[in-house]
Amino acid sequence: MVRFLLISLTSAYRNANIIAHFINSSGDVGVTANLVLHGTPPFHVFHKITHNGHETTNSTIINGSRGEITLQPERSGSYAYQFTALSDAHYKNIPLHSPPIKQTVHPLANAVFANKGTGSSRETTVQSCSGNVVDVPVTLVGSAPWTLELQVVGPGGVAEKLAMKGIKKNQHTLQIKIPDDVDREGGTILVDLSS
Repeated sequence: MVRFLLISLTSAYRNANIIAHFINSSGDVGVTANLVLHGTPPFHVFHKITHNGHETTNSTIINGSRGEITLQPERSGSYAYQFTALSDAHYKNIPLHSPPIKQTVHPLANAVFANKGTGSSRETTVQSCSGNVVDVPVTLVGSAPWTLELQVVGPGGVAEKLAMKGIKKNQHTLQIKIPDDVDREGGTILVDLSS
C-alpha cells in the first residue's frame, strides 16, 4: 500500500510544494518526499523526525528547483516526520507549517539462538546424552505469531527440514527430535535456522 500526501507550503518569502509518499513494501519503510521549490538554489530543507517521543532535526541540501528526500527509519516504533523550515540563497530558515506525516514501523521478523552452543547465532551444535528430544532456546523478534523454519543436520550430512508454526512468545524453546541414528549410536547434530 502506498499513500500520498501533497503539502503546499507558503511563507511570506517563498513557497514549496512537497509531495510525500509512504514507502510500505516488503523490507522498505519510511517516507519519500518529492519537492518543487521556488527561490534561488541551493535550498536547505529542514525536517524534524520524532521517534517514540524523541526529536531530531536534520537538513537536506537541494541544488535545484526539484529534489527528493527519503527518510527511512532504522528501528521499529512510532515516527512522525515534519518539514519545519526552508532556506535558499537569499532567505534563511523561513518557517514552514507542515502537518506531520505519521508512521508506525514494525520490526522485521528474525530469530536467533538464545543460549547458543558452538556456532553462529543462526546455527548451533547440540549435544545430548540421554533422550530422543533436545531443547533449543530461541529468541524471536517481530510480531507474533511466528513460523520458524529450521534444518537438523546429522553426522552423515542428511538434513531434515522442519517448520515450527504458531509460536506466540518471543522467548521459545524448540523441542527437536534427535535423528534415530544419532539417538542409537551417539553423535552431534547441527541445527540451522532457515527463516
